[in-house]
Amino acid sequence: MATAGKAGHSSLCSKRRNHLEPAMNNEEAFELTRWIIAQGLCAVPETEILTGFCERLVASGVPLLRANISQPTLHPVIGGHLFIWHRGEAGAK
Repeated sequence: MATAGKAGHSSLCSKRRNHLEPAMNNEEAFELTRWIIAQGLCAVPETEILTGFCERLVASGVPLLRANISQPTLHPVIGGHLFIWHRGEAGAK
């Protein structure tokens, strides 16, 4: 659940100087949201979206080490897809 931070900041926080400070302000979060929407509308592969999203979070100061996204399918045999990103590795898998 999102909590209110300092004025003009989102609730995405990182641990800095032994207390929580926003890692990304509202404008940066809005730009990231716009980027995600644009990637989806351009049919960019899920692995590229996850890689770009995670790299942008890390560049903004979010202490992200790994992320995964699971997506169910309507296929009768394949139950879903799993996409995994690890910081320091080349792209999501």
